[in-house]
Amino acid sequence: SRLRNQKSSYERLYGTPGRNPLRKILPPPAKSVHRDLKTALDRMDEVSRSTLMLMRQLPRPPVPACPAAETPFPIAPVWQNAVTLVCCGDEAYAAPTGVLFQSVIDQADPERFYDIIYLHNGISRYSKERLCALAGGHPNISVRTCDIRAALTEPKLYTENREGFSHMAYARLIIPEILGGEYRRSLYLDGDMLAYRDIAPLYDTDLEGKPLGATLDAFFLAQANRRNADDRQRLAYWRQVSGISKPEDYSMSAVLLMDLDRFRREKLPQKLMQAALSRPWQYHDQDVLNYVLHGQIQALDMAWNSCHIGELAPCLPEKMRIDRKAFIFHFAGGGAKPWERTCPPHGEDFWKAAAKTGFYGELLRRLHRD
Repeated sequence: SRLRNQKSSYERLYGTPGRNPLRKILPPPAKSVHRDLKTALDRMDEVSRSTLMLMRQLPRPPVPACPAAETPFPIAPVWQNAVTLVCCGDEAYAAPTGVLFQSVIDQADPERFYDIIYLHNGISRYSKERLCALAGGHPNISVRTCDIRAALTEPKLYTENREGFSHMAYARLIIPEILGGEYRRSLYLDGDMLAYRDIAPLYDTDLEGKPLGATLDAFFLAQANRRNADDRQRLAYWRQVSGISKPEDYSMSAVLLMDLDRFRREKLPQKLMQAALSRPWQYHDQDVLNYVLHGQIQALDMAWNSCHIGELAPCLPEKMRIDRKAFIFHFAGGGAKPWERTCPPHGEDFWKAAAKTGFYGELLRRLHRD
């Protein structure tokens, strides 16, 4: 009882445990007079640490229920002239995509509307609710999910050369068919990204009459300059398959700005899917887009798809070294994803955004499991 009273007196004078200035301001207590108080201080610090560890283990507060049922396709817009963002994935990518959505919402212009859609092949109610809940408290933000298994039924799409690769990667090729005719333009982003700027300026980019906007492939550009045996093999593959001889003509499919009217008018979704089924493409949907739309892709600022390319960086032209000014950072490449490896580039910013979502605990469990 006497010790407890000393603790209370100390807290009134010097603050709560864990935030006390006593150790920094007061001289060390006399051994004979203040021994009990010093023991109490040490004990309070221990209790504070134990309490903090216990709090970290507690489940996060329940996420509000999804405000809307599963959205059918073709999808109708929530608002006219809104910034339309579409991502595609499965259950495994729902959580990382939720972090991307959170970063987009954090950077969003309050004067504009954002229609955000996750196309999937059957995800859990848990993931649907947490994705939709991201729009809570934001009257200019809508987040919806849409099951497109009925639209992406072809089992022969090639994925065998990449472990864990999903057929949903090809879903971006049919976005113009999934979105209703009221949509005139859409922006596609890979789910393993993090936004540092408002995506509205990217969405408003002039495509100069072309049906698609995309960034160049930084990895391909660097490999073309390095030209070791594997790089020469990839270049030979591309010359043989597509006729593309210059690396500057090859785009990455992680950021796609689509003119949906042009896609529909020229029946590009059908042409893309036919090409996808025609051969086992080494780089899947990305190869298909470059093959079918060769010469029709408007180059976007590579800062919208900034990647950490590691040892390949010296092989990239100076003007294309994009990690220094990321508008959107892409966790591309092996070992670059924060939920699979500790401390990758931009990992701290990823976890700050993840902590605002209902996926935080799940992503932490994945990191510790891996």
